[in-house]
Amino acid sequence: PFGGFNMSGTDSKAGGPDYLLQFTQPKLISEVL
Repeated sequence: PFGGFNMSGTDSKAGGPDYLLQFTQPKLISEVL
C-alpha cells in the first residue's frame, strides 16, 4: 500500500488529501516504528 500511495500521491492528493492522510497516517507510523 505504501508504494502505491507514493506512486499515486499526486492523483490521490488532488482527489482528497484528508482521506489519504487518515488512511496513510496509521500505516506511516507503523512503517517508521
